[in-house]
Amino acid sequence: MIDLYVFYAQVRAFLDTPISWFFVTALFNLFVSVQILVSLSRRSANYQDIRPAALWRRSCALIIDILLLFSAAYWIYQLDLIPRFTPTTENTVILAGAVFLSLPMCVIVSALHAYIISGTRRGTPGMILMRIQIVQIDGSPLTFRRAFLRDIALVFNLFLFGFGILSALFSKWNQTMHDQMAGTLVVRA
Repeated sequence: MIDLYVFYAQVRAFLDTPISWFFVTALFNLFVSVQILVSLSRRSANYQDIRPAALWRRSCALIIDILLLFSAAYWIYQLDLIPRFTPTTENTVILAGAVFLSLPMCVIVSALHAYIISGTRRGTPGMILMRIQIVQIDGSPLTFRRAFLRDIALVFNLFLFGFGILSALFSKWNQTMHDQMAGTLVVRA
């Protein structure tokens, strides 16, 4: 018979380590992601004249956009356009302020991305090169509001360790969880 006090002490000792909280959080996020995907997949959708973009096109567009962003960040760093500082005990207040300001920065970046994908070009440079675009479920052009909601859903998806991105592998229309939450489709242009 298991002694409950010993079991409780072992569980508590396990939960005192940081790696255990990572695994507990990952399992919880996986559970939440599966529940959201199941509830979203129950919605019936019938898309008649829309050709969904292949997953390889979406992946290539993402890789192109990431390479462009990294190259821009590299040149900004090399040209010293943003001052560099090393985190020390003297400037921890500055570092804490930077972390606090990262949330508004995420909102600004999401709004900029929403403006780009709902603008006249209808996509990022990678999406334009791969000839894909994002539309609403009925096939109409993407509005700024819907694009911004999609980006917020993407941030939520990334906080769930990106498990919702895997739903594109099992969806008939290659929709990720943030596409399903925002009511959008990635289609061939």
